[in-house]
Amino acid sequence: MCLRFVASLTHLEHESYQQYFNKQQLDLECKRKPLFGFETCHLSYFYQNPEIREYGHIRSDNFENVPILLLQLLYESQNTTLCQVLAQSINNHSLCLDREWLSLFDWLCLSYCINNSNTTWNHLDLDLVSNQSLSVFTAGLTNNSLQTQCKRLEVELYESTDELIHKLLQPSLLYNIQECYCVLSYDQYVPCLVLLQFLNLPRLKILHLIMDRPAIPTVDNTYYTDKCTELEKCIEMNSKLQEMKIEYYGKNEITSTIISVIRGVTRNKTITSLTIHVPYARLAHPPPLPDGVIEQLLKDNNTLLALSLNIPDRLLPSSLNIVEVNTPLTALEIGGRRWSSSELMTSSLLPHIKGLHCLILHRDPYPPHLLFLSHPSLHTLTLPLDTAESAIKLFTILQTNTTLKALSGKIKEERVYTSSMGTSLQDMLTQNQTLKYLEINHGRYSDIPSSFLSFLTTGLRHNTSLQQLSVSIPLIQNEEIRTFINVISQKNNLTELKVNFQPDQSYSNCSWEEIKQIMTPLFYEKVLPAVTNMLQSHTTIRLLRIECRYINKESSQPNWIELVQHLYETIFIHPSLEYIEIYTGYPPPTPPLLKDTLKDYKRTMIKPHKPLPIVDI
Repeated sequence: MCLRFVASLTHLEHESYQQYFNKQQLDLECKRKPLFGFETCHLSYFYQNPEIREYGHIRSDNFENVPILLLQLLYESQNTTLCQVLAQSINNHSLCLDREWLSLFDWLCLSYCINNSNTTWNHLDLDLVSNQSLSVFTAGLTNNSLQTQCKRLEVELYESTDELIHKLLQPSLLYNIQECYCVLSYDQYVPCLVLLQFLNLPRLKILHLIMDRPAIPTVDNTYYTDKCTELEKCIEMNSKLQEMKIEYYGKNEITSTIISVIRGVTRNKTITSLTIHVPYARLAHPPPLPDGVIEQLLKDNNTLLALSLNIPDRLLPSSLNIVEVNTPLTALEIGGRRWSSSELMTSSLLPHIKGLHCLILHRDPYPPHLLFLSHPSLHTLTLPLDTAESAIKLFTILQTNTTLKALSGKIKEERVYTSSMGTSLQDMLTQNQTLKYLEINHGRYSDIPSSFLSFLTTGLRHNTSLQQLSVSIPLIQNEEIRTFINVISQKNNLTELKVNFQPDQSYSNCSWEEIKQIMTPLFYEKVLPAVTNMLQSHTTIRLLRIECRYINKESSQPNWIELVQHLYETIFIHPSLEYIEIYTGYPPPTPPLLKDTLKDYKRTMIKPHKPLPIVDI
């Protein structure tokens, strides 16, 4: 308070004050979880900035914080020159508020600084902004210089309104944004009207808009219809937009807006990537899309390279009569990770689309031999596997395939894990030397037999091409885990590893608490020492994720502390490790044993000359 009082009296005009605001290379950029190899292959086909995801930030005490006090002093002093000095000292002109909590006064100070920065901001991530905070922030952006611009905006607006969103986008700072990643949570707005506001921004090239459970006000039907028509025409005539992603989670009617988006994109000449996700519709009888909308998109659009559709069957017409596909698609994604089936979309689209490089099928299986006949140059594939026969067919094809670089196999049922399936996986890993990224995921309610691990281990022993492995394996009380980790330790080609430890089949009749009583000591006494030993032997690994959800987070034993400390010691002296995540499930808190031991160790450690790995717990 004293410093703010001095700032208001002196206006910080003396040149000696500049040293406090001229912070060389102030690193306030977003810190995100790195993408593993398969994610990079998949998302790069659909998005220009695949690293930008809704839940991708990392919080760590290693990162610099936004200098809130300096922002307050700038506002009190009303010194525009120092606003420019501070802005120029921020690395890459990128500001991320993910790690911050701002009061209403702080929002006022921030808007004053940005408004007078005379800077082109490459990236502003405002994180979560309430309606009150948004009102204060937008009020401070009036009459800003045309030299103050923003290229990319990330923001989540909470309980906002049509009017506040309109005010946010009016100042020249945001009116000229080129990329917008926005989440609207529990806000009050009409979806097609909000879309119009964003799409009327004159320089917008990328729009990702997530609408989460909006309270949609009642509007006149004629007015609503006219606005949907206007939205369709706006998209059709837009000559800047290249990438559009629309997600909707709610119980209100959204069909009319989706129709307008699809019809607008059908005749648009610049959009190369379209994502529409309506993963579940809460209405008892939602109005479906009319006949011909999707068919017309595939027939008449000649610019789309990537198309991602997560539209459940209940929102589709009774049939899709696809006859002609002229859209030059190289990447197609159907369905989502959870909730809804898109069987109609899968069975209708795939027989008519040829030559894909990337195909992501989340929910509904498809015969592997038909996929590779239609798409001989397939590079990236996600495929659900619901029978042992389909898995065997896929792995047999891949024994001689030389084009596929990234595979995610989703094992939907326990019955898929037969010995023949394990043998075919083992043979594929042994013979295929071009596959780089492999994920084998299992269904949420299916068990993984312990025998599967031996097939996987043997195949990996002879493989020299894999750079990333992601796998779910049973946590068992024998030497299989140790053998698996020992093989991984010797694979210097493998630089990225995700392992999800699941309860063994023998625990299937145990209660949740009984499983945690078994899994917790296994996690601390078997998993962590095995990971420590692997890191000591493996000198090229970059990214590591260990997941074990079935543990008692409050449990602790004296010998466990030493094991955790040994793991952290190994992590921080590792020559190549950049990122490690230890995930123990939702909800929080993080196990105090892991969290507190990490804090204590970092407090006493000698800082090395190289950057420390990021430890994300």
